[in-house]
Amino acid sequence: MKRLTLAVLLIAIAVPTISVAAPKGKKTHTPFEAVKIIIEFNATDQDVGIQLFLDAEAWKNVSVLDPKGHKIFEVNSKGVLKPLGGSELFTESDEPGLDEVPLADFFDRFPEGTYTFVGKSPDGENLESTATLSHKIPDGPSIVSPGTLDPAHAVIAWSPVTTPAGIDIAGYEVVIEKDDFHVFDVKVPGTTTSVTVPPEFLEPGTEYGFEVLAIDKSGNQTITSTSFVTQ
Repeated sequence: MKRLTLAVLLIAIAVPTISVAAPKGKKTHTPFEAVKIIIEFNATDQDVGIQLFLDAEAWKNVSVLDPKGHKIFEVNSKGVLKPLGGSELFTESDEPGLDEVPLADFFDRFPEGTYTFVGKSPDGENLESTATLSHKIPDGPSIVSPGTLDPAHAVIAWSPVTTPAGIDIAGYEVVIEKDDFHVFDVKVPGTTTSVTVPPEFLEPGTEYGFEVLAIDKSGNQTITSTSFVTQ
């Protein structure tokens, strides 16, 4: 048995390694660090839009293709920015009202399925990743906190979102604004239905606008917006 093992070992050593070359013309692709396409619906204003996000170490151009291969977005770095490229990129579409673009028409424009993000880095590397767009849109959170809040003990509260059927809420986001400035912005798990606002973020006798976003596991999110006044 020992002699046989040694003979097999010698044969294995004697056989040269054979490398198989990749087919000519076959391009290799490096994935983006992150890509995302989601729907944002505003239940208060009754409008809807698309949001795109991508991240890479560096890119000089990027395109996004819908499930049928149609290009829906393209961006290129130019001039002195071209050799550096970009990294993170977030953009959102205009948000037409449902009276202008009904939801069924919006879904026709942006069908469910796989969207392909393709690009090239400043040094010529090919980039490619995919993201899935869903038409699952949660209902807007129902706000249950009062319209007047004590700035020392301010709590934003809402009812859990469980509709429509098939929705699975991954989290909520609470955004408080004053004069178009984000005063407070926090994301919480989907099991949470209230947020206590630290007193240093609020001033007495002041009106604030705020939003509560319900975020489905698909990434799609729905906003309910209203306001409160501090005592």
